Amino acid sequence: MKKAISTIWLKHHEKSLVFFDQAIVSGSNFLIGILISKAFGLHDLGVYTFAWMMLMMCSSLQQSFVSIPMINEYARKEGSEKTEYLEQLFVMQLMVSFGMALVCFLGITFLQKVAFFEAIHGLVIVLPVLVFFYTLYDFFRRVYFLRSNLLKVVMLDTLINWSQVGFLLAATVWHNFSLNQMVSFFALTYLLGFFIGTIEFFRIKHFSFSIFQLFVVHWKLTSWLLASAVLQWFAGNFFIISAGSLLGAEAAGVVRIAQSIIGVLNVFFIALEMYVPVKAAQLYTVGGRKQLFKYTRKVLFIGLGICTLFALVIWGTSAQLLTWLYGIHYAQFAHVITLFAFFYIIVFVGYPLRFALRALDNTKAMFFAYVLATGFSLLFSNLMVTAWGIWGVLAGLAGTQVIMQLWYVKELVWQPTNRIV
Repeated sequence: MKKAISTIWLKHHEKSLVFFDQAIVSGSNFLIGILISKAFGLHDLGVYTFAWMMLMMCSSLQQSFVSIPMINEYARKEGSEKTEYLEQLFVMQLMVSFGMALVCFLGITFLQKVAFFEAIHGLVIVLPVLVFFYTLYDFFRRVYFLRSNLLKVVMLDTLINWSQVGFLLAATVWHNFSLNQMVSFFALTYLLGFFIGTIEFFRIKHFSFSIFQLFVVHWKLTSWLLASAVLQWFAGNFFIISAGSLLGAEAAGVVRIAQSIIGVLNVFFIALEMYVPVKAAQLYTVGGRKQLFKYTRKVLFIGLGICTLFALVIWGTSAQLLTWLYGIHYAQFAHVITLFAFFYIIVFVGYPLRFALRALDNTKAMFFAYVLATGFSLLFSNLMVTAWGIWGVLAGLAGTQVIMQLWYVKELVWQPTNRIV
């Protein structure tokens, strides 16, 4: 029996650690949404939602330019070349993080007439600092994953996220903290992760001006991904921005509540992001498109079953969940939670389709999908939110997903070179 357990652990421990880590991160984000609403109220939760959107925009750009190409480039290196490459990439990441923090600061400072930046004006200093340290720590997380140091990822994510939850628990008890102080504390937790990663991995023995050549290499590999990341942010968030602008920050707070509850599925989604692209690329290398699309269909089938079951559970319990987690006055938003749960079934479909496109190196297809979705968002977001309120937000978010996924399918199936056999 002991031997059987040991065999199972050796075979599945990496997947188990990935799932456990994402459970820690997503569970903490879930608790953070609840605790912010209790400690600061629905308005400040809406402001935090806008700040988080800015942070995720910067994180997406960082991953597109640094982390995604790092996987392939690191695999091509041998011996000491791997260490040299990561050390130079670390210096590049410092530059990228500083640049994004600066752009964040300038945007908040000089674009105050834009509703999005006006809402987060009170975070003009602390939010850029958070962006700087968060993106650096996210880089270290990816390096840990790259080197299969999964246990250390779990330990650091647990320390950081539970520290944030602990701060908010204190804020709900004493009520003498501000949102600005909360964001400052979050930045300090990621600073801790940055220090630990720097001490363990990097001595910067191999710095040279070839770092600028590395910029060029990564740019060539990821120019489409970077553009796609910007468009993805607009396609996914413009309806939420419109809701905050037209209906008030409280509307963004309601959306955040829905995302926090349904965010339990992010454990599944992010674990897919960590595991499926690598597996898809390996199958495509070995078995070509036939094996790739067979695997994609398998992931779709299993994932749709999981997401549908989850949505049905939420449908039956949304009012009780809101009352238990947030209070009786939040139960009026039960229909929003239910619709978000079914919306995430649509969201899931895009994951395996994008993984297949990435395995085929067809990142251009994702770019044009985001162009279409962003165009739809810019044209119809204000109109739909004004006419239908929060219902318009949900309909718009679903519309952007459907538009993108139809384009993905066209690129995968209807192109002769990509035809499934």
